[in-house]
Amino acid sequence: MPTTPQHGLLTKLLDYVVEQSKEIDPRAYVLTGASDFRRFPKDLVGLPGVELDRKVEGDHIWLQVARLESTSPPALDEQSRAYITVSGDPNGPAPVLNDTALKHRLVTDQRSMSVEAATADDQRRRERIGRALVEYTPLWQAWAEGEKPRRRTIALYGDLFMLKGRLEAEESSTPSELVWGMGVTAWKFPGSLADNGNGKAVTVDYQYPLLTQVVEIDLDPQSHTISVVGPAKFISRRRRAAPDVQEQRVDTRTLRALTAATASAKRLEQCPAGRWHAAANGC
Repeated sequence: MPTTPQHGLLTKLLDYVVEQSKEIDPRAYVLTGASDFRRFPKDLVGLPGVELDRKVEGDHIWLQVARLESTSPPALDEQSRAYITVSGDPNGPAPVLNDTALKHRLVTDQRSMSVEAATADDQRRRERIGRALVEYTPLWQAWAEGEKPRRRTIALYGDLFMLKGRLEAEESSTPSELVWGMGVTAWKFPGSLADNGNGKAVTVDYQYPLLTQVVEIDLDPQSHTISVVGPAKFISRRRRAAPDVQEQRVDTRTLRALTAATASAKRLEQCPAGRWHAAANGC
């Protein structure tokens, strides 16, 4: 029977989806186990210098990260500085007395004065440093709370900067690409006994974006701001620009409808043009 070009295209598309699904192991698609660059919305919300979904004239910026500098913790007074240990890492330990420095000072004083006088000075010194520590600790904690998100922005900027260089180099035999995922398909389903190669049953924990869009990283030469932008600006440098529906990542065993759709397509191929009836699933 005569067919239209659309008949053949539909059949080829469904055949392609079936073959792709056979070749892909869904156990490889677990977002939480990804070792490369990966960020979720919760990782970006509230970070200083980070903006999402910026619509500017002539462009659409999906993510923009400013270049921030880290700040140092509040300074201690000169007399207390040598006897209080302060971490420059906001995720590090809170300030503590430097007992080693205090003991060293006591031993040094005992060389130039009596043991009793050196011990009395050490006692007064420890009391003074203790009060200074009590006053300083809330200042350090306040700095740490404000610096933590700032350091996360700095780390994000650094990761994007390194990823930009790697994507532009494209020296690998398996070049990487950066995609923006929209929606996450996630469920668990049992695998066959042969899936893991040792005869035991397995549970496939599938997690993958429903839609993916190839994006690019742009660096502003003046402000040094890093932006993740859509493909319109760089369309000539990518194989595809439109969003990609990730149905080919799904194990065909879980899509029983795919078999029926393929069979329908085969029947459609045999129908005369214009005589396909969807309700009757035939012609």
